[in-house]
Amino acid sequence: MYHQDWLMRQIEQAVQAAARILFGRDAARPEESEEAGRAGELSAGIHARTEKGRLKEAADFLEETLDPSDMRQVKAALDFYETANRLGDRELAEGGLPREELEASLGRLLAQFGMDALL
Repeated sequence: MYHQDWLMRQIEQAVQAAARILFGRDAARPEESEEAGRAGELSAGIHARTEKGRLKEAADFLEETLDPSDMRQVKAALDFYETANRLGDRELAEGGLPREELEASLGRLLAQFGMDALL
């Protein structure tokens, strides 16, 4: 129980720190006007899978589709991690994405920006 709470806080803090470093703000959520083009497609793909409870699929889609040079896509990715991290351990497991795997996926994203030490 304590490990899961600690892991949840680690993920939350890493997402917030990355958002501050990359975008100069606390919230990772993209602005509505930024939901265009490939970033909008990425967000829609993640959202469609997440809404159906297919969290592992959403994380895989994100990792396969993400263009790390498109900061709007990176914001959408951070939003996914922030949203998924708020789910309970049972919901994550039922979606095929245990919290440890969520952390590992976030770690791979952060590593692309040299920020893997945030986790």
